[in-house]
Amino acid sequence: MNRNKDSDSYIKYISVIDLIIKNSDEKNPITINQIQDLIYDKGYDFKIDFRIVKKFVENYNNYYEDTIIKTYKEGRNNYFYYENPNLDLMEAKAIKEKKKIRFDYQKPSLIFNEKIK
Repeated sequence: MNRNKDSDSYIKYISVIDLIIKNSDEKNPITINQIQDLIYDKGYDFKIDFRIVKKFVENYNNYYEDTIIKTYKEGRNNYFYYENPNLDLMEAKAIKEKKKIRFDYQKPSLIFNEKIK
């Protein structure tokens, strides 16, 4: 069985994520139909559905190891919105990773300096 390859999958991914980030927030979530209308307004003619948007959002959140784009269901509609992560949390994660890398890098030199004494 051959896999059905979509040549526009990267454009779809970037379009959907970009539209959710730019056009939604916690007070103004966006639905699949609104995303589809915005895609048509941008001049693209591909269709999207809930499954593909859900997969794109899961992949985006997994990449950032955080829930940046949230989703919820109200009635028959699924809503998506971009939750602007607190910059302090992102900075704290970056500093933690940098310290871990720096500490691992400096371990051999500390051991070497102790042997010289």
